[in-house]
Amino acid sequence: MYKICQEIIGVAHILPFISTLPIVKSNNNENHTPYGDLYAQAKIGHWEFDVSSQIFTLDDISCSILGLPQGSRLAKGEAPPYFVSDTEKDSTDHLMANLIENGEPFNTEIQLKRPDGQLIWVMVAASAYIVKEKCLKVSGLTQDLTRLKALEENLHRKNQLLNVAQVKAGLAHWQWDHRTNMVRCSENMSRLLKTEKESPVPLSTILKHIPSEDVETVRRSLEKSVMHKRYQSFIHRLILNGSMRYIKVIGKVNTDADGNITNILGISQDVTDQQEFQARLIKKNHLLNLAEEKASMGHWYWKTGTKTLLASKNLLRLFGQDFDREDVRIKHLLKFVHPEDATAVRQYTSHALSKKRLDRFEFRIVLNNGHIKILRTSGEVYLDGNNEIEEILGIFQDVTEQKDYESHILKNNYLLNLAEEKASMGHWHTKSDSPVVTMSQNLENIFGIKGNGDGITLDEMLQRIHPEDREQVRSEFGLIKKNKAFKEFMFRIVLNDGRVKTLFVPNEVQIDHKEGVSEILGVCQDITRQRAEELKFRNLLDSAPNPTFIINYDRSIVMANKQAQHLFGYTSKELLGQSIRKLFPKRFYPVGDMLQDAFFSNPTVQKVDLKESLYMRNKQGEEIPVHITLGPVQTESGLLVSWVARDITQEKLAESLILQAKENLERLTKELRSQNHQLEDFSYITTHNLRAPVNNLNALLKLYKTASTEAEKSLLFEKLERVTGHLTLTLDTLVDSLKVQTNQSMLLEKLSLNKVLAKTKEILMAEIEHTGASLHCDFSEVDHVIYVRLYLESLFQNLINNSLKYRDPERSPVITISSKLSNGTVTLLFSDNGLGMDLQKYGHNLFRLNKVFHNHPEAKGVGLYMTKTQIESVGGDIRADSEVGKGTTFKIVLKNQLPDLR
Repeated sequence: MYKICQEIIGVAHILPFISTLPIVKSNNNENHTPYGDLYAQAKIGHWEFDVSSQIFTLDDISCSILGLPQGSRLAKGEAPPYFVSDTEKDSTDHLMANLIENGEPFNTEIQLKRPDGQLIWVMVAASAYIVKEKCLKVSGLTQDLTRLKALEENLHRKNQLLNVAQVKAGLAHWQWDHRTNMVRCSENMSRLLKTEKESPVPLSTILKHIPSEDVETVRRSLEKSVMHKRYQSFIHRLILNGSMRYIKVIGKVNTDADGNITNILGISQDVTDQQEFQARLIKKNHLLNLAEEKASMGHWYWKTGTKTLLASKNLLRLFGQDFDREDVRIKHLLKFVHPEDATAVRQYTSHALSKKRLDRFEFRIVLNNGHIKILRTSGEVYLDGNNEIEEILGIFQDVTEQKDYESHILKNNYLLNLAEEKASMGHWHTKSDSPVVTMSQNLENIFGIKGNGDGITLDEMLQRIHPEDREQVRSEFGLIKKNKAFKEFMFRIVLNDGRVKTLFVPNEVQIDHKEGVSEILGVCQDITRQRAEELKFRNLLDSAPNPTFIINYDRSIVMANKQAQHLFGYTSKELLGQSIRKLFPKRFYPVGDMLQDAFFSNPTVQKVDLKESLYMRNKQGEEIPVHITLGPVQTESGLLVSWVARDITQEKLAESLILQAKENLERLTKELRSQNHQLEDFSYITTHNLRAPVNNLNALLKLYKTASTEAEKSLLFEKLERVTGHLTLTLDTLVDSLKVQTNQSMLLEKLSLNKVLAKTKEILMAEIEHTGASLHCDFSEVDHVIYVRLYLESLFQNLINNSLKYRDPERSPVITISSKLSNGTVTLLFSDNGLGMDLQKYGHNLFRLNKVFHNHPEAKGVGLYMTKTQIESVGGDIRADSEVGKGTTFKIVLKNQLPDLR
């Protein structure tokens, strides 16, 4: 291959040089060049074409190349059809015509067909001989390229095969010049690295495809190779098209005669698949070792004629050994066999070799520490072409725990049978594709069956079930396949002697759901005695006068008597299994849980006494007031609690009527006291406020009758008028007071406090501006009240007017009015910074008629009296808090507002 390349490269360098050599004439009329020998060696011929005669003159070499007789002269039109295709002929004619017309030389390669039929490749070069801008003749060279073309094609084909082989094998070769640090890559490697084909590239271009953590490994390998002049093979990773590949590199360090390194030639192979296979193999071996370790198992291999076993490390660990080598002498392992099992082991070995079969066998071994293990062996025997044992592959498994577990199971089965017998219970199982129900021995005894453990068919079992319960049992078994669930139920069986037993099937049934219901396992208990006691207890429970529930620890209802069913509207079936919470409103859930927990922490009879009333809820959602009494109920299955719920609806109704009567009585008492107080005030007014003016009036009349002059009579008459005016005012006030106290039909309206205050400001506008008073209100908590409009407006006017009238002359009046809402009751607060009052001294006369506490010309003692009278007439109340020099606050409670005030 190398020689072919060199030859092609050499010719390629020679041709351009030859085409420039001068052509001379020889004496024998042949064309020669100064390098004729060189022409002959290179098979290069000379020819001329006379333009005027259209004749080609060929030298001997050209004739030889074209397969023509020596000295041949060819006319252009008479030339044989050398061209393989018309396309090449046309192309050559075009080049020739362009040369003759324009003097442009050409150099081209043409495939020709000789007269003898041989296909050849030639290179034709031609130039023009021009005189006075006219081409007289054309001189040219013809070189035979056939051998070179063959060599070139062969080389190309071999390169293709090499590249294909490299691609298939994941190979690529390269050459590194450590002096220039340039690398020349093969075509396959250039394609993978996306570099220019067969062009040297810097080493850094190669390294950029290698992960950073592997670059140093590659550099060190090259440095060591240069240092030791011996290449060290290694594996590195390469990132190609985003994929991580593993590359194995081998190489050779080339040196010259003096031992100097010329280059390093290397081959890189993609071993990703091998690496991944090796990783998978290591993982599988690890999993096998792990599986053997978890299964307490080890494998061994024996070759006929040898005295050793090839054993896994896990197998050696079973014997308490930790050998570095995996081959162990058979004699050494036999030393561990328990003395009592040694004979059986020898017999088993002889039997296996004679029968050429390795059956399952168990034996004991004694470890060095005295610990005894039970091993189970099995395996395969492989025979040669002569039906003789060639090798045996087997396993040892430590079944010590399994044997102990089997012993434990046998013991537990014995205890289970004993427990079933004591508990009058038995277990059973059946498969969906089999009509047979297999029963435990104790369950067969319950059914009165003398069986052998083979079970009975479902139809045979149904024949022993009470006729009234037979369809129920059939239905329950049918629902298992449909719903893949099982619920507890009871049924009766009839024995051969006519006795009837009641059996219970709990819902603790194991159902195999693989691809539907394939197998059902459950238990069945004889509860004949318990059922009789339950019926007796139920009759006793139904005779109780109050609703009673039996509840378990999980708050589920186990039993409910008829009174409970009647009061709450549920049937017994609807209540059983339900939580007691079902009968409580949600707000009492914590109470019910607390009662249950408290009882089980102290299981005694307990009467529930809560600060608030306890309610339960019937099926219609109606709440029923109850008194709860809890009591313990001891059963074979454990402690239960009895809930006795006494309906106290009538008691609550009677209590409500009593409380209402009490409230009415208290209200009447308060009204009587108020009326008595008003009568006392009225009596006081009539006694003092009317008697004095009347006595004064009688005295003035007597003086008037005895007066002698008109002047005296006129003066006395004026005094009579003043006394009469005061008397009239007092009488009008008393009349208004009586109207307020007796008027029960005043119209109640929904009024806005803000609007009433605004109207009051308009009425008292002049006085507010005159005094410079500022009013502040806060009715954000409640603005609307139900009240008598006249009374509410009179209240605002009287109290605000009093704050203006009895202001402190040293400061501007500040009046604050606000509303509060508490428990459906509206309270108004009127506060000022006026003169204030000494309530310790005058408080008992604050709301009496004609009682004044300041020397004010307009003070008459009527406003607060009328305000109090009006408020109390509609069930309200007014109180005052005052301090001299700081101000007064009036607190008014309005009792006639509606609950939807807001």
